[in-house]
Amino acid sequence: MPLPFSVTATDPGSRARRGFLDTAHGRVETPVFMTVGTRATVTGLDPADLAAVGAEVLLGNTYHLMLRPGPELFRRVGGIHRFMGWSGPVLTDSGGYQIFSLPGDRTISERGARFRSYVDRRQHLLSPERSIEVQTAIGADIMMVLDECVDGRSDASVTRAAMERTHRWALRSLAARTNPAQALQVLQAGVEYPADAAEGGEQAAGQLDRRGPAHAATEHHRQQLGIRQLGRPGTAQAFAGPLAGRPVLDRSRFHGRPFSGLARARPKSRNCPQQGQSDPPGGAILVR
Repeated sequence: MPLPFSVTATDPGSRARRGFLDTAHGRVETPVFMTVGTRATVTGLDPADLAAVGAEVLLGNTYHLMLRPGPELFRRVGGIHRFMGWSGPVLTDSGGYQIFSLPGDRTISERGARFRSYVDRRQHLLSPERSIEVQTAIGADIMMVLDECVDGRSDASVTRAAMERTHRWALRSLAARTNPAQALQVLQAGVEYPADAAEGGEQAAGQLDRRGPAHAATEHHRQQLGIRQLGRPGTAQAFAGPLAGRPVLDRSRFHGRPFSGLARARPKSRNCPQQGQSDPPGGAILVR
C-alpha cells in the first residue's frame, strides 16, 4: 500500500506540486532529492553531515544489502537505522534494475531472478517474496516491489509482458508483507519508441515523455501519490520530473561526481573554464 501523500500547493504554470509523505521515521517534504546510500552508507558523509545539509530521506539497495552485509545482520542489529546511525526515513530499491544490468549472468522466470553474487560467486534467487523479506529485515520505511526491467528500446510485446509480470509480482509482494507500517510501492509502464526517436537523443526522449506512460501515470495518480521518478538518464530530464508532477528523484551520478573533483555550472552564469566538458544537458558543463 502507498504512503498517504498530502498536497499543500500546486503551480498553475506547470504540474509541479508541493506536499509531504509521513513515514514511521518522520516526514518527507516534496519535491525531494533522495540521498543515495546504496550500501547503507553515503560516501564521504556521516549522519551528522547528512542532517546538516538537510537530507530528508536515504535510498538503500536491496540487491547490494542482501549480498553484503546480509539480512541476518540487519535483523541482529535492529535494522538499517541503527546500523548506520540514521534516524530519518529510508527507501529501499527492490534490486530489479541491478539484476537487469547483469544480462550475461542472470535468468528471469515467473519465480523470480536467479543470478550469481559478485561477492562470493554463489547463486541466489531473488523472488518477490525474498525481496520483501530482505527489505523487511533492512527496516525500510518505503519498500519497492521487485520489477522486471527491460531495455527501453524493446518492442511492445516484450514491454507489456514485463509490465504484466511486474504486476503479478506486486500482488505476491503485497501478500508477503508482514509489517503494515512499511509502505509498498510500484508503478510500472513502458513505451514503444517510434523509429525516428530511437536515435534522437535527449530532445526526442523529452518529446516521448510528454506523450508517453510517465505523463499518463502522473496524470492519473499525482493527487494521491508522491511519485518517484526512476530511469531518467540526463540531468535536464531528471530535474524536469518535479515540474511534471513527479516530486521524488535520485541519481547516483550526482553523488559520485563531486568525489572525482567535478562540479556542475552554467557557463553563462559562472566564470568557469571549459575544460573537462561532458554530459552538458541544460547548458551545464562539468569542470574540475
